[in-house]
Amino acid sequence: MSEYPSGQGPVIVENGGSGFGPGLVVGIIIVLLILAAIWYFGLGPGHAGTAPAVAPSFSIPSVAAPSR
Repeated sequence: MSEYPSGQGPVIVENGGSGFGPGLVVGIIIVLLILAAIWYFGLGPGHAGTAPAVAPSFSIPSVAAPSR
């Protein structure tokens, strides 16, 4: 019985690339998009803020109270 039933020999794949392929470029673009979304929604113009929507309804006296 043959080791390769289809009649072909072993497949040899040579990797002569440097590893900087389209996958790396896509990965960098995804990381940049995630960082931009974090900035926009967390720190930038999309940030809702923590300021109250309405000004407080109490008044603060502008003159100090007289002392006894």
